Amino acid sequence: MANTSRSNYIKLLPPILLIAISTYLNLFLGSLINNLYPNRQPLADFLFDSLPFVPSAQYLTDAVVLLSGAIVIYYFIKYEKRHLPYALYAFGFFYLLRALLVVLNPVSGYFGTEATFGLTSIKPYGAFPSGHVGFAVVCYLLVSSSVAKYTKGILYFLVIVEAASLLLARGHYGIDIVGGLLLGYFVVSELSKSKENLSI
Repeated sequence: MANTSRSNYIKLLPPILLIAISTYLNLFLGSLINNLYPNRQPLADFLFDSLPFVPSAQYLTDAVVLLSGAIVIYYFIKYEKRHLPYALYAFGFFYLLRALLVVLNPVSGYFGTEATFGLTSIKPYGAFPSGHVGFAVVCYLLVSSSVAKYTKGILYFLVIVEAASLLLARGHYGIDIVGGLLLGYFVVSELSKSKENLSI
């Protein structure tokens, strides 16, 4: 019994390692963008011109990420503990692909290259696709409506709040948000085909 439990924990190590590597790559490639393209300029955005500017919304963007993550952790521990590696792989592969895509379009954020954003006061050197929106989408898609319908509804609402707050705070261009939505959907859609193989 102890060996089985130990084996289950060992299966969590590869996706956790993937998350660590993908996190490092996002930071490293973001810094690379800043070093290679120090004079990049902000872009025009139709949605920015159409919506009011609400600076305080930047803090809501991080709060939504934290809340979505907490909800998903609770969901998997309570309802789908055996599929926890699958959930971790989803986040790991999302951020791995995000790191590889972000260098393809090295544009500046709306406030320039050295502006900080959100609760963490990070400097978002890479813009496309949005990691915030993608994270929220992955959280939403990982939860089964047949198991926790209301939880999934809350996560759907949080995706909308995340996208809206990023636009209002000028944290991401509209196309970044679309990219985050599509990448999050792609990762979970493809990975779900191997869900049972990633079980413990």
